[in-house]
Amino acid sequence: KPSMRLIAILVLASLTVGCLSPLSIAAKPAKGDSFSGVIEIPEGKAVLYVIREKRFFQSGTYPKISMCGNEPVALRNGGHFVAVVDPGDCDIVFTKGLWWTMSTEDITVELTPDTQYFLSFLIESTEISATPTMNGPAWYVAGNAAFVPVSEEAGLKLLSETRESF
Repeated sequence: KPSMRLIAILVLASLTVGCLSPLSIAAKPAKGDSFSGVIEIPEGKAVLYVIREKRFFQSGTYPKISMCGNEPVALRNGGHFVAVVDPGDCDIVFTKGLWWTMSTEDITVELTPDTQYFLSFLIESTEISATPTMNGPAWYVAGNAAFVPVSEEAGLKLLSETRESF
């Protein structure tokens, strides 16, 4: 009979192998330039900084995000991107990216001219489940992800620890 210790080791090994599999390695973290400071706000425009902290959980996946009608951009682990947009209502729309399984809700942000905004992307309410298959358990990760507005001070601190996401 397998011992509980052996079962625990097998479960941990399968989780680790899943996180280090070629699939998660293919989803590279943000590799662009490190954050070098805020950009000058063009007259009559708004600047939106979107930040995803570097975390182990869901590090091998990413969503694509479209802001204010722009083309979707991959928001990679430990990444950020900057958008210069027209003021007014800005729809932030999530689309499925590489192996993205988290539930996400689109949001609308009201932007005023000559202002900068900082949004932090948070993963919350996560759950890991296993479904029995003929080849052993199939692991599935689910949960919610959302944008949270943060202060300039908090945004700059987060940005200092990220790289450009593309």
